[in-house]
Amino acid sequence: MTETALVKKVKDGRAYIELNRSYRCGECNACAFGDSGKITMPALMDADCKPDDTVIVEMPQSVYAWAPVLLFAVPLACFLVGLLVGKILSGELLMILLGFGFAAFGFTGAVIADSFIRRDRRYMPVVTGILSGADKERRR
Repeated sequence: MTETALVKKVKDGRAYIELNRSYRCGECNACAFGDSGKITMPALMDADCKPDDTVIVEMPQSVYAWAPVLLFAVPLACFLVGLLVGKILSGELLMILLGFGFAAFGFTGAVIADSFIRRDRRYMPVVTGILSGADKERRR
């Protein structure tokens, strides 16, 4: 997926880009965009850019495929396993407590996994080009 972004700074061979929330995101608010609609993140550089450049960024498809699974499905699966274990061991109260406990464990695991994934070059966005002033106007 291709997006445009603003380069905020360049450091250690990476561009720190500011992305605006895409229309594809809708109003989910589940990721780091939050209420601001913007996020700053590191990107690999295939193009030589500098701060305040508007750039073309290629987002790895695998990020969009696995992000919802990591964020929603893993905690939900853990919740269901907790409910099942609680039902086998005892009554409703333990079932509910273990369900939410397992869900918290699953969410914590998802957050930890996300911190490792963010550092992996395979999942980082890549700056592939720099838009000139004329290109910026045409793309809007």
